[in-house]
Amino acid sequence: MVKVILMGHQLCGKTTLVKELAMEIGGGAGYFTEDFRGGYHNKREGFNCKFFSGEKIAVQLANVGPKTNPFPGQPRPKIGLYYVNVDEFEEAALDSLSNSNLRKAKLVVIDEMGPLMKWCERWQRRIKIIFREWESEPKEGHLIATMHARNHIPLFDELTEMSDVEVIEVNRENREAVKADLIKRLKEKPGNVTIKPSKHTIMSSVLKKIEAAINDPEADKPIYKRGMDEAHQKDEKLTAAVVSIRGEDRRY
Repeated sequence: MVKVILMGHQLCGKTTLVKELAMEIGGGAGYFTEDFRGGYHNKREGFNCKFFSGEKIAVQLANVGPKTNPFPGQPRPKIGLYYVNVDEFEEAALDSLSNSNLRKAKLVVIDEMGPLMKWCERWQRRIKIIFREWESEPKEGHLIATMHARNHIPLFDELTEMSDVEVIEVNRENREAVKADLIKRLKEKPGNVTIKPSKHTIMSSVLKKIEAAINDPEADKPIYKRGMDEAHQKDEKLTAAVVSIRGEDRRY
């Protein structure tokens, strides 16, 4: 199973690459971004987000915006020249990246993880869950994301440092070679590849089992039948383990 982040500078061809991969593999979930232009000089006026799955086909991710604030009293998130349409984007993106869509997709695309996502907190939480728990349940396909080479969002550093995530630097010179290699790998059936669960997946599974044992004494009767002293010691160890895991988990 492929789990890749394509990293590169603006205009190096990341989005074009994932669109071509999606056309080759088919059956996608997620989305890609495209800029839109207008005016006499055909200047870039913003970015649209187009979806492979979900109820909406496209939404406007960011635009240069009107000179007056259409939402008086509410600050509009802005990166450089562009105002970010956080609510509209997050609603459509989270729908496209729902568990039901991910399970049946041959290829999941998360395009252009960059500065525009700074204000999208719900989106950030969802992306973190997708990357950490990708192998926690059966899926038919692969995960491909693109990321701007320059970013100042802590989440993106966490994703690239995950042990089970492959980071590939893309530029105009190697784009076609990267495309050919990924097409070959994406066409392999996930069932034919041996996957080692990430530490995040293992941690999540252990945490769920520990919490179930603590919250539901009936779920582990043999422990509680071995005497009060032993049961008390077991309970203390489980509680300490949960606190330890949660403490480490907050870093992600």
